Amino acid sequence: MNSISHRAAEFLRRTAGHRGRLIAAGLLIIAGALLRWEYLREYAESPLFNLALGPDIAEYDARAREILSGSWFGTRPDLHAPLYSFFLALQYQLSGFSIPVVRGMQTLINWAAWIGFYCFRRRRSAPRDLTPELFLACAMLYPAAFFHQAELISESLLLPVLLLTVALLEKTDDAVTEPRRIAGSAAGGFAAGLAAIIHPTALLFAGIEALRQVCLRRFAVAAVFLVALLLPVLPISWIQSRLAGRPVLIQTNSAFNLYLGHNPDADGSCYLRPGSAWREHHQTTAAEARQRGISEDRIHLEQTADFLLHHPGKELLLLARKALLVFTPLELPAGADGPALFYYTPLQRCGATAGSVLLIIAALAGLYPTLSDRRQRTEQLHLLLLGGAFFATQLLTVTSGRYRMAMLPTLFMLAAVYLQWPEKRWLKRLLPALGGTLIIFAALAVTPERSQTRSEAVSLFGEALFRRNHPREAAVLLAENLEHSNDFSRDANLLGEIHRSLGDRNAAAYWYRQAANADPEDAYGLMNLGILALDANDLSGARKCFEEASRRNPLHAGAVYNLALTLERSGDPAAAEAAYRRTLQLDPQHRQALNALGLLAFQKGDFGEAVRFFRAALQLDPEHEGLRRNLRAAEAAEATAQTD
Repeated sequence: MNSISHRAAEFLRRTAGHRGRLIAAGLLIIAGALLRWEYLREYAESPLFNLALGPDIAEYDARAREILSGSWFGTRPDLHAPLYSFFLALQYQLSGFSIPVVRGMQTLINWAAWIGFYCFRRRRSAPRDLTPELFLACAMLYPAAFFHQAELISESLLLPVLLLTVALLEKTDDAVTEPRRIAGSAAGGFAAGLAAIIHPTALLFAGIEALRQVCLRRFAVAAVFLVALLLPVLPISWIQSRLAGRPVLIQTNSAFNLYLGHNPDADGSCYLRPGSAWREHHQTTAAEARQRGISEDRIHLEQTADFLLHHPGKELLLLARKALLVFTPLELPAGADGPALFYYTPLQRCGATAGSVLLIIAALAGLYPTLSDRRQRTEQLHLLLLGGAFFATQLLTVTSGRYRMAMLPTLFMLAAVYLQWPEKRWLKRLLPALGGTLIIFAALAVTPERSQTRSEAVSLFGEALFRRNHPREAAVLLAENLEHSNDFSRDANLLGEIHRSLGDRNAAAYWYRQAANADPEDAYGLMNLGILALDANDLSGARKCFEEASRRNPLHAGAVYNLALTLERSGDPAAAEAAYRRTLQLDPQHRQALNALGLLAFQKGDFGEAVRFFRAALQLDPEHEGLRRNLRAAEAAEATAQTD
């Protein structure tokens, strides 16, 4: 009887514990959904919410639109690993090109990915182990992650794919037969390959996982993992190499981040921001590469190697600095995502830094109980390898809040282990937390001053105000920012565009000339002066400006397009058509050039060609009513011609 009573009591305790965990998980999931909804609601008040602005973001947006226009692989190799651009194109197709809907979709995908990983971890964990629930609490409540998951950047897709990869690798370890282990390794390798063509830094994590299998003498498992890894990588490498005319692994200019992290001016962060200094560096590198007949990547690799060989002391100090910077709570956003973007919402302003401080302290403190306990080392091995790999990639390149996104599963796990650590001696519990706190203070001490990125953020915010029909507020903000601007010609051009929209042609011309004089390599100022001349029907003056802009930058599609427009207005449709086609060679997603070619084809009676151009233009801008009218007219004319 006592035995039956004992078993019944144990059953009730387990049932109550199971029910309690379900209730806790459900409440955390609901809280996570509500916090994300609140963040998006607050962010929707920002003029940035509906726009794709900022370094990398605008490039992903442009590439996604190019994909939807029918140019799947483009005419030039990608600067960024391509899979996220295809994912973004799919979201645009599903959402009708609504950036707010895309932000919501990405937030939902990441929220679901955390929940799925929790459910997987709960099934593998002991009933009394609360690590999965504490992990879920971090994932649902950590504010800084909300921002990155809603942005148009590759990390918003990378994190769910990495969580899937870790789950598949852990499932492989659980397999009791060799066929199941090999099948699991194949699935895990393929997922790791997908992660690599989202962000190439995932290759280091994949390589470490393959090496682990070799060390365990599981050669068949390692071989299958590597073959599956290469399945998504090799086609991308072949396409990129063919477009570049030289071997390219996944994306071009990969060595630039390596150079940024290892040179005499490096400070551990992405100190060289997009702007005049950025353009000058790349122009100088490109000129040297052309002169020597080699790639820019090779130039950057040579400069990196030279620094490592001749400045070993500086390199060691730089590595130590970057190791600390990975754990600074201030560098949560990436580059200029700071004052104007990241902290626009009260939820982030109040919770991001504080939440990061708590997470980093708990995670660093959790290293000791995790590494000192054999069971924990075994259970958390793949997450430890994931965090270590992305920590190492930041030592190899530069530290970034975006790059730390891939470390979040590891940080959440370490924090969860520490919070449920059974150690009862308060001093032993306190010491790891004090160590984590000291590391944060040291990281803050070496965090570089960020006036350059603040200026960049203000510039982006000013552009967003203008695009959202607040030109006067934008003009004031940009004019005040000019003294500190790291891209004077860009901001001056934007001020010219604002004054032109307000009808002040003299002020617009003044700012365009300032932009043209500030950067002899920048074609935008001259192009905009040409547009002013074109507006005044000064065709000769406009043509001179556009031709000079094209000489400054032969790859500038906007200057070539406006030259084509001037030629057409001058009564030379043949030369105009050639220039429009040249525009599309430089920028296959140039909507205005597609529309112009459609109109020229319509005028010549080539209605099928006109339909093709109008359809391609409409794919880039589905809401444009003028394009819809042009397409309907061309389709009707084509149908009439076929019946006749």
